[in-house]
Amino acid sequence: MYFNNASCIFEVLNIDNDMPAKFGELGRIIVTDLHNHAFPLIRYDTGDVGMLLPPDDKSKGFPVLGKLYGRRLDICFTTSGAPFSPMTIGRILKHYDKIIQWQFIQKNEKRYVLKVILKSNVDLDDYLHDAVCAFKETLGDDADIILEQVDGIPTLASGKRKSVINEWKNE
Repeated sequence: MYFNNASCIFEVLNIDNDMPAKFGELGRIIVTDLHNHAFPLIRYDTGDVGMLLPPDDKSKGFPVLGKLYGRRLDICFTTSGAPFSPMTIGRILKHYDKIIQWQFIQKNEKRYVLKVILKSNVDLDDYLHDAVCAFKETLGDDADIILEQVDGIPTLASGKRKSVINEWKNE
């Protein structure tokens, strides 16, 4: 992804300090927009994380956003410690038409819980067997994936439901 460098300054800073992240390192996306005179944004932490890559032949000398992982608090990690996009879970589960709602939780380095609300009674382990195999391809063969059929998924105070939660490593 290419940034609009004409009107904004984009930075990717380390997760735990305000030093610039190195190319290929996960970091917080920070935006400065002085073009908006009514409400300028100065080093605004968007809450998203991503990974910068060196400039390429189309970026006019500016770094490129190589990966966008989404909200900082929603980032989960594989069993080897690499971040993965929460959208990965949705891409796998979209093929299961009996799922009404789901929530994916990382509990620790290798344990994950998938809570699902289903339209009808099916054997959960049989129905989601292929999904668990696909998760292990992304997360690691040593991932411990626990399936739970639930009646409801709690909402936040805002009324939204978090589909991905990291209870283990929220830096």
